[in-house]
Amino acid sequence: MAPSSQSQEPPQFPGRFSIAKNHAFVDSNKRTAFLAVGLFLALNGQRLVTTQTDATLTMLAVAAGELGEDDFAAWIRAHLQAR
Repeated sequence: MAPSSQSQEPPQFPGRFSIAKNHAFVDSNKRTAFLAVGLFLALNGQRLVTTQTDATLTMLAVAAGELGEDDFAAWIRAHLQAR
């Protein structure tokens, strides 16, 4: 379901947080989670606009438990742009 053009609220994607936090894979959990977020948003007409450094630091904070799910969702909302 694509968000309306007036809304900057990302669609619900429950896996965006758990992939990075729960270490589903032996390696590359943070990259996989970040790519999953980007793909999900792209499929819903949105994209993330951020620097590589900011994205990396954010994913490291998620994986370390320093950034909670609500804060990660807020970070995504703050960096959304319609495609």
